[in-house]
Amino acid sequence: MIQSMQNYIYIILCFLLCRWLVVSSAAQNYYWVAFSDKNDSPYSLANAEEYLSDAALLRRERQGIVVDSFDLPVNPQYISDVVNCGCEYVHQSKWLNGVTVICDDDAVEYVRALPFVSFVERTGSRKGVRIKSAHKKQNFDSKQNFDSKQNFDSKQNFDKWDLAVEVAVGGEKIVDGGLWSDGQNNLIGSQWLSDKGYRGRGMKIAILDTGFPYCDTEPSIAGKIIEGYNIAYPGVSVYDTGLHHHGSLCLSIMAAEIDSVYIGTAPDADYYLFVTEIEESESLIEIDHWVRAVEMADSIGIDIVSSSLGYSVMDDVSTSYRYEEMDGWTVRCSRAATIASQKGMVICVSAGNDGNKSWHYISAPADADGILTVGGVTIDGEHSIFSSFGPTSDGRIKPDVCAQGTAVLSYMNGVVNRGNGTSFACPQVAGAAASLWGASRDLSGSELVRLVQESASNYACPNDSLGYGIADFRAAYLMLHSSHIDSDYIVYRDGNTIVESRFGSSFDVRLYDMSGRLVMSSCGLSRHEIVVDALPRGVYVISIVDSGLEISGWKLLVR
Repeated sequence: MIQSMQNYIYIILCFLLCRWLVVSSAAQNYYWVAFSDKNDSPYSLANAEEYLSDAALLRRERQGIVVDSFDLPVNPQYISDVVNCGCEYVHQSKWLNGVTVICDDDAVEYVRALPFVSFVERTGSRKGVRIKSAHKKQNFDSKQNFDSKQNFDSKQNFDKWDLAVEVAVGGEKIVDGGLWSDGQNNLIGSQWLSDKGYRGRGMKIAILDTGFPYCDTEPSIAGKIIEGYNIAYPGVSVYDTGLHHHGSLCLSIMAAEIDSVYIGTAPDADYYLFVTEIEESESLIEIDHWVRAVEMADSIGIDIVSSSLGYSVMDDVSTSYRYEEMDGWTVRCSRAATIASQKGMVICVSAGNDGNKSWHYISAPADADGILTVGGVTIDGEHSIFSSFGPTSDGRIKPDVCAQGTAVLSYMNGVVNRGNGTSFACPQVAGAAASLWGASRDLSGSELVRLVQESASNYACPNDSLGYGIADFRAAYLMLHSSHIDSDYIVYRDGNTIVESRFGSSFDVRLYDMSGRLVMSSCGLSRHEIVVDALPRGVYVISIVDSGLEISGWKLLVR
């Protein structure tokens, strides 16, 4: 009887202990803790080398950017005081002056009472962060038949990974002498840059995404990866096959190069991989992971950031955003994206896939100012039905530019994959921007962003579906280097534009606006002058007719 009673008590105690552990675990949440100031910090603006890397300082120096209070680290004493309240430190943000911690409800009340704490927000549950089962949806090697008649622009539901249509096909050429990637690359002029030898060499690109399984073993990519950082799942490799392969596909669109099959938009760049997304849920902690990654990218000396992630509707609807908050500053990741652009990086973000959904608009951080928000179009240049619309809630043009988003081709494990989404339009532009910047290193990040906007197809009359239009990196390069065109003609853009033949022979010049309307023609001369002051503001196409052959493509920008 006594032994039976002891066993019963033991069972009850075990049950209570297990229940206490479950309750205790469930009460552990992520919190964002914002500080009111950086007072009494051991750091100063005069000693920036103590907290900024040489690479970060060099980028600022090259672009004439001064070190400011955003660069000052968070006061370490403030962090220590928060941890002493019973919190576990996760990471911090110097730009937004705060810290992400894990703690229970009791501890967070102590944190709120600290005199230097201005704001505390619950951002997610600790128990919701775990690796999914390995090999889920890793379907690179399935040799399915590609149905060329499939309607990729049909009204389908697009999941959060933009992979509503992903058809694996064999790695053969599309046409004799062509590459699978030719269509999407030619649409934005990136193949022209590559053919001239501008392929992103010397440029550092950071990718913020879900995970990068198989990238470490993919021969066309692996050697170009410098480092990987898993912020969402600390201690787990960025290549873990339990992570979603969305990041792998985005990386391939920039980095992959396979003879006679496929080439990305920046195959010679150096890549840094960041896992910031939690696949199991949509919560605010992912936003703070994103901010942390961008700040790390700044420290590394990254030039271009490509992020095909967006935030609007959360699993906890009470924390979801409203369109009114898409103003470029309310959401923390949008604020960080703007600050990052002010630090000299070019930030490329997908516009989102809600164009045919109730949300309709861009999400954060696509609403950030000073960045390139990328929408999607078909190969024919029509708006992809799913591509999210602008403007920002404060009235700024979004998206900034577009690239192919419908039926985009990527490459992994010997298979060409086809998928829809602005997620796949974004890395096309990011890689091409890196290649263009590599050809024009004297540009600042903000100048590069402006050049990409001004050379796009719809710059003269932007709208809420295409923004400034389809990106045109060939035109952007020619606008910068028009006196060095490899042809029989030279186009100068200092003052009025002069078009002349190297050989002194006569030819005709025609000028079209972006709708294809003939604006001006000049015939039978060896030297033509286009009077810029007589033209309305906008982008024009210069067409040269010589010996019956018409050569088009040079773009003229009239501000």
